[in-house]
Amino acid sequence: MSGFSAAAVRDATGPDWLRDHRVASAEAFAASPRPTHEDEIWRYSRIDELELDRFGPTLDRPTITGADGLIVERPTSEPATGSDYFEQLNQAWSIPIVIRVPAGRTVETPIVIEHQLDGPGSATFPRVVVEAGADSEVTVVQRFRSPDGVTVLVVPTVELRLAPSARLAYLGINLLGDAAWMIAQQHAHGERDSVATVANV
Repeated sequence: MSGFSAAAVRDATGPDWLRDHRVASAEAFAASPRPTHEDEIWRYSRIDELELDRFGPTLDRPTITGADGLIVERPTSEPATGSDYFEQLNQAWSIPIVIRVPAGRTVETPIVIEHQLDGPGSATFPRVVVEAGADSEVTVVQRFRSPDGVTVLVVPTVELRLAPSARLAYLGINLLGDAAWMIAQQHAHGERDSVATVANV
C-alpha cells in the first residue's frame, strides 16, 4: 500500500494550504482497519474482492462547464479528517473542486463536471464542494465514465452546503465500465428553509 502512504502524499502535487490536511488523512487511513464483509455496513457488498494494491493514485482532471466565475480556490471551512476508511483515502488524495454560488443568485444552466477514467489500474479521488449562498439556486451534474474491461477505482465525495433558503439539486451519473470500482459518499448540510435534492443514476 506504499502508493497511498503519507510519504507519497507529501510528494504529490497540491496546494500548500491543503498539504497538512492531506498528510493527516493519509496517516489516519494507514492506521484504520480495512473494511470487510463482516462489518455490518459492508455485509452485502463485494468489498473483500477489492485489491487496493492493484491501483495507484492518479490526479483527477475533470472537465467543468457552466461554472464560470463560481469556482474558488478553497472551501469556507475544511472538514475534520474523515472517520471512514474511504473518506480518509479521498481526503488524502483529492484536491477539491469548490463551487460557490453567491447569495440571491440563480444559476440558469446546470454545472456539469465530467470525469473520464481511462488508465488501467488508476485510482482517482474526486471531491466536489458546493456552497450555495442564501436564497440561491443551482443544479450540479457529475458524470463518471470509463471503458468496459478497464480496471479503475474511483472514490468520490460530494459535500453540499446550503445557506438559508438555498435550493440545490445534485445528480450523479455512473457510466463506468464493467471492470470499474466506485465507492462514493455524499453529504448535504442545509440551513433553515433550504432544499437539497440529491439523485444518482
